[in-house]
Amino acid sequence: MSPYVIFGSLTQLKGKTKTTLGKLTGNPSLEASGQQDVLAGKLQAKYTLSIEETETIKEWNFFNGLF
Repeated sequence: MSPYVIFGSLTQLKGKTKTTLGKLTGNPSLEASGQQDVLAGKLQAKYTLSIEETETIKEWNFFNGLF
């Protein structure tokens, strides 16, 4: 198994945790950040992206206008 797949899975786990905490605390910023992490982790695991490429995806701010 590629280390990128492992890091992608860990990024997804971190994102799911952030999203859940954001929902529980009513913090839309934390929830959006978690959704970004989940998306970046999925892309990293599927396309074996490096950590730098994953950070670039997080900077795209897909979810900023949703909340």
